[in-house]
Amino acid sequence: MNRVERTRRVEVDLLQIWNYIAQHNWPAADAALRRIQATSEMLVKNRHAGEAIENVAPGLRRFTVGSFVITYRPIPDGVRLIRVGHGSRDFQDLVEGIEPQDL
Repeated sequence: MNRVERTRRVEVDLLQIWNYIAQHNWPAADAALRRIQATSEMLVKNRHAGEAIENVAPGLRRFTVGSFVITYRPIPDGVRLIRVGHGSRDFQDLVEGIEPQDL
C-alpha cells in the first residue's frame, strides 16, 4: 500500500500555511493545501521525482509545488514528508528545523 506519512512538524507547517493565506482568502488557503496534498500523492507514485539534497541528509529530496517546497524522504511503502515551507523562505533555515528523529 502506498502512503503519505507526515511528521508532526509538517502538520504544523501546513496549519501555519493555511492560517497565513486564510487571513486574506480562505478559498485560496484551502486550494493551496489541496495542491500540496495532490503533489504528495503524486510523489508516492514517483518517489524520486524531486531533487536530491544529499548535502542535507542522505536520501532527502525536495519538490517544488507552486510557491511551496516539500522536503521528503522516500520510504518503502510511500513517502515521508519532513517539512513544507514557502519557497521564499531561506531553505537552510527550513532544513535546520528538521528534527533528527524525523529523518
